[in-house]
Amino acid sequence: MTKLLKSSYWCFAALRILLVFVPWVGYIHPDEYFQSIEVIGGKLLNVESKLTWEFNYTSPIRSVALPYFALGISFKFLLGIDYVLKILFDRTVLTSYFALLLPRLFMCIYSFVIDYSFYKICVNNNERCISRMIILSSSFVILTYATHTFSNSFELFLFALLLYYVSESLTFSNQILRKKEYVQYRYSKTESISERAKFHKLNLYLKTDSLRNCMQISTIVVAGFFFRPTFLIFSIIPIFFWLYRGIGSKVIGNIHFHMRIIALIFCALPSLLFIILIDSFCYGYISWGEIGMLDVSINSFVFTPLNFIKYNSNMNNLEKHGLHPRHLHLLVNMPLLFNILALFHLYNLSQYIHRLIQGKLNLLPSVRSIRGLMMLSTVTPLALLSIFPHQEPRFLIPLLLPMVYLYGTNILPEEEKEVMKANPNSFRAANVKGTFKYLYAAWLVINLTIVLFYGHLHQGGVIPALSHLSKTLKRTDRSTEIYLFSSHNYMLPNYLLLEKKPKITIQDFIPDSEAYKKRVHVFDEGSRELYFLVRKIDTILNNEKKMLGKKFKILLLLPLGLKYQLQKELNTVNLTFIEERIFYPHVSIEALSRVGCFSLDLIGVKYYELQYDVESLTEYIRNFVDILGLGLFEIK
Repeated sequence: MTKLLKSSYWCFAALRILLVFVPWVGYIHPDEYFQSIEVIGGKLLNVESKLTWEFNYTSPIRSVALPYFALGISFKFLLGIDYVLKILFDRTVLTSYFALLLPRLFMCIYSFVIDYSFYKICVNNNERCISRMIILSSSFVILTYATHTFSNSFELFLFALLLYYVSESLTFSNQILRKKEYVQYRYSKTESISERAKFHKLNLYLKTDSLRNCMQISTIVVAGFFFRPTFLIFSIIPIFFWLYRGIGSKVIGNIHFHMRIIALIFCALPSLLFIILIDSFCYGYISWGEIGMLDVSINSFVFTPLNFIKYNSNMNNLEKHGLHPRHLHLLVNMPLLFNILALFHLYNLSQYIHRLIQGKLNLLPSVRSIRGLMMLSTVTPLALLSIFPHQEPRFLIPLLLPMVYLYGTNILPEEEKEVMKANPNSFRAANVKGTFKYLYAAWLVINLTIVLFYGHLHQGGVIPALSHLSKTLKRTDRSTEIYLFSSHNYMLPNYLLLEKKPKITIQDFIPDSEAYKKRVHVFDEGSRELYFLVRKIDTILNNEKKMLGKKFKILLLLPLGLKYQLQKELNTVNLTFIEERIFYPHVSIEALSRVGCFSLDLIGVKYYELQYDVESLTEYIRNFVDILGLGLFEIK
């Protein structure tokens, strides 16, 4: 049984790696690109990219230091391999495939650090770990989010390390505390001087654990704080448990609590100052010349988390991103992310509340136990994040580890229950075994279905389309100007086009110079009405026609389900389109809500045209399948 469980874990680990090496997969959310590799990739690969509002130079709310060190190394690695291959074999790996593969491969490596941290937490506390590891590795959060370049994925990675160091400190402290109390007890009871000397030496021999893992914990909290300031919400409980270790015992006094706080602050200063300095250089707030001239003040530095907090404390800013009811995290986002685990959590939480009301505090997890750490590390962040009106499921990703620790064995028990051991043929034993079998099967079906959707179907044509366009641009005459429109899709990661930035020459300062102008212009139109999109295209087309002899091309990426509506709008301005290529599969929720995917009329088949012959049925199926594709059109 144990060998089978271990094999299951390695199968899911292999699946995680496989999904990275098949990178033309789903596009979960724009933030996986535009909060990290769109910025870093554009800079290091020297290609055109799009800087979002979060990286504006006047008041940036995102740190570039940590994404640069965490993911920039992947691009440096890619450039190094490309340089060697060009010299030795005249080959290049600087393609969209590898520009996406390398960052995700590094994210995959970070995700296995999550696994290892979780494994050590279980082993150090003599908990069953194999079944929990299987539940963790089979979760769609690990298989999709953890291998994509989300800032929330880094939160999960750092939270796993934080929980490991805190739980390790807690376990070690409990062991040392018991030994110290025993030694002091024996010292106080013995009357022999030689025996007292022996116990005194033994007490001195016991290691002090008051500041154990202090530097690691401080550095992790600072790094998480700069990745996402909300990381402080997740770190509150682990830090409290680390500070509170042994307080109230005969050996550890209150002075240790205050000493640990001071130590955490001092240990946090090096990483804090280092990140602030790197960000200040990157955003141009300070330069080596100013340092040399000692022209440095408080305004010479940028503190991105403060700008983040200021921005999100303004309700008008949050309205731009959407306001949600306060209960959305608890009742919707938790089940979406953790499904069966979330149901166990809701049930368990209701039991704890009931015991708290009854005053049965002895039945609640202890503040000195790992289970208490995991429970409060789930409840507290969930409660605090629910205060904010903007709530997305990915904000709760770091809760995966404590959720699996608490309820993983409820889905997949590692050992048989005692009732089954006593009488494996009993009716009750069969019911227990069957229940666990169905729970585990349901867990796998739910998670693998979501992996298929988010990992392959959702916005799945965008990345292959950009790869195709990148190859097309290399074959296209450099004098041809490209206007690329995208509608009813997520924003296009421009760096994957690998369009090199023009070299700066004196002509760049002449407004009419060709070298001054961009070759590829990308327009992300979101979910605007096609009426406005077509008129914008028509305006650009008319303006370019006035410039005689100029070569240009207008391309449009649009879900195929909207191509009939597109043709109607194009007819009003005497334009048409040529279908260059279709990318499957591509599910755009924004487009499906507009198309009404079950309407025969909207997918190009009239009711009276639908006959019972094979040809009509084939045509209907073909048009229906078109809804699941992304079309690349040239507008004429």
